Amino acid sequence: MEWSLDLLSVSVGFLAGAVTGAAAGYLASYFTDQRRSADASKNRDRHWAGFAERHADFVDELRSDLSGDFGGCRYFFLKTKRSIVNASEPSFEYHTDVLPNLNAAVKELEEYGYVVDETTGNVPRYRIRENFVALVLGQR
Repeated sequence: MEWSLDLLSVSVGFLAGAVTGAAAGYLASYFTDQRRSADASKNRDRHWAGFAERHADFVDELRSDLSGDFGGCRYFFLKTKRSIVNASEPSFEYHTDVLPNLNAAVKELEEYGYVVDETTGNVPRYRIRENFVALVLGQR
C-alpha cells in the first residue's frame, strides 16, 4: 500500500511540474512576442518619420495620388517622363528624372515591406501594400 501511494505522489508531482513548465514556456513566449512586436512597431514608426522627411516630394506626390480620384489604385511604375507605359489596369507613374533619389527611396520601401516589386517587363512596377497606404494617408 505504501508503494502505490508513493507512485501516486510521484505521478501527481510529475504532472503538476509538466503543466507548470508548459504554462511558463507559453507565457514567456507570449510576452517575448509582444515585446518584439512593440519594438518592431517603434522601429517602423521611426523609419517612416525619417523616410518621409528625406523623401518629402515623393511622399507628397504619393499622398496626393492615394487620396485623389484613383485612390484605390495600388500599382505604380518608375520611369522617365518621356517614356510610355502600356498598362492594363490603373497605375501611378513616378518619374526618375523629376524626383531625386526615387530608385533608392523605392528600394528602401521594398526592404521594409511597404511595396512589392512585380516587374515583368523593362519598366519597374510595384504593388503598394495596404499598411503603407495607411501610413501615407496618416491613418495607421
